[in-house]
Amino acid sequence: MKARVTVCLAMALLGSVVNAWSQQVELSISNAVARWSDISNVVVLPSAQRVALEAVALQFGSEIIAAGVEPVDAAQFARSISEGAYIATTPSGLIGKWETGEAELFFTSPAQTDAVVKALSGEVVAMQLRKLPRITVTVSPVPPRDYVIRINNQRNRARDRDAEVFAVEPGLVAVQVSRKDKPDCTWKGNMALGDEHQLHCDL
Repeated sequence: MKARVTVCLAMALLGSVVNAWSQQVELSISNAVARWSDISNVVVLPSAQRVALEAVALQFGSEIIAAGVEPVDAAQFARSISEGAYIATTPSGLIGKWETGEAELFFTSPAQTDAVVKALSGEVVAMQLRKLPRITVTVSPVPPRDYVIRINNQRNRARDRDAEVFAVEPGLVAVQVSRKDKPDCTWKGNMALGDEHQLHCDL
């Protein structure tokens, strides 16, 4: 599922003092990754997106449990984050909706509201995306941009960029760059969170 994020947070997050019960969250996690991708000029592969959203969900669950939410309820709602849900406040808490289901979370104190607002900021999503391993692929000569980049067998069309930057899932990464009538340019290696690799292909 391709992702983009829209975040409308409480005035408190902008430095104003607001009653905790009035804080509002509207977060389309299904838009988060694409929005960050557009700003950062980084293509986030679907497998990498899953890793980032699972990390956001884990952090979210830990923070709201610490604020007094029952672990079972926290785990159920955290799933909506990893599924890329649309999340919004209700009069009594939060609701998360995704393609195959929905979950609700009920607040019992202003502290829980504060914890949720903090855990669902756009910066939390961006922070996890920035941790992903990155591969930068540069192809010459260009133009034309008539080559194809495959990463772990996923095809990616060339964009109008001097260099293509991809966020990938940690683990074994295999890159293949193909151009008609030219030998493939390939690289394979293990990558961990925070790793970066540069691949130049003379095709």
